[in-house]
Amino acid sequence: MKDSKFLVTFCNNGHRSPNNFAELTVTCSQEAIVNITLAGFGLNRPDLLGTTGVVVDGDRIVMALQGSSDQIAYLDRSYNILKYKNIPDVKDIHGIVLDGPDLICVSTANNLIFKDNCELYSCQTSFDAFGSDIEHINDICWANGRLIASKFGPRRRNGLRNGCVYDVKTGEVLFDGLNQPHSVSFCEGNVYVVDSLTGSVIEFREGSAFGPKPVLKVDGYARGFCMTDRFMLIGSSRRRTISRKNNLANSEILLSGGESQHPVQRPGIHVYDRQTRHAIFVDVAEISDEIYQIIALD
Repeated sequence: MKDSKFLVTFCNNGHRSPNNFAELTVTCSQEAIVNITLAGFGLNRPDLLGTTGVVVDGDRIVMALQGSSDQIAYLDRSYNILKYKNIPDVKDIHGIVLDGPDLICVSTANNLIFKDNCELYSCQTSFDAFGSDIEHINDICWANGRLIASKFGPRRRNGLRNGCVYDVKTGEVLFDGLNQPHSVSFCEGNVYVVDSLTGSVIEFREGSAFGPKPVLKVDGYARGFCMTDRFMLIGSSRRRTISRKNNLANSEILLSGGESQHPVQRPGIHVYDRQTRHAIFVDVAEISDEIYQIIALD
């Protein structure tokens, strides 16, 4: 038997639960997933609305805080607070990554990507006729030595956003046409991003003649993605659920939220076993309606 541990952050949670994040443990044999447990943890901060970006930095965990006067928390591996960090004049931190000893953050409210208060990229925050932030930069990751990010982008004629994944330094768009993308990741030579409104996980290999392709699809508002050599984990939130067509791309696998006739209404985590092609849905409704990020702790 082998245990794989993951950390899950919850956003826009308010005070509905004392748990701000959770540890998910997947126990598996060579043949199948044997057991999954979910343990919630709280930071005991009454001003905290949720948690967003998170990274592992050696023997500590760095986590972005939502709604708090302190934007960053540093925790040990047992989730005890080591210290808090306040970053003046920066609001609504979403994605975070490490750059050696330094932390790179995305301020979604400011449409700013910065490192130690030094601006790496910014664009003017403006709003469309629907009152939506036109850019809405949210997540970042390293891909073959360059920093890439996901953002919503402006609305198209059909009212949907023209979201994209792009190179932060050069501004080059790797691919676009996405509907509220989140959770951009890099694994096994591929870029992955969650297309939140459609519920699809998009895979893209730079230089490929085939372009981006959907590989998995979940019910609900998809956000939060983690991939290991054995598993794919995809978060599904409740509040941003919309009606969607049931058509799937040929290469796409639909992961349903358990036996419920209305799985789209249940927030949770889809644990997909890449080896057996079997998925298990972990319901998190008692903790939160919205998942933000999932990372591996192993």
